[in-house]
Amino acid sequence: MRTEVLTARSNIPILSPIRSIEPTLIWQGITNYQKKEEGRRKKEEEK
Repeated sequence: MRTEVLTARSNIPILSPIRSIEPTLIWQGITNYQKKEEGRRKKEEEK
């Protein structure tokens, strides 16, 4: 079942750009969160 769904999705051209954009958005969210955490730690250390 899963392989059939994956092949069906890959055959649709509209979904391929969305699939490539999604991981980059997730990665950006992770990096932004890490930067915020680092900023908080630095502020706490200064106090």
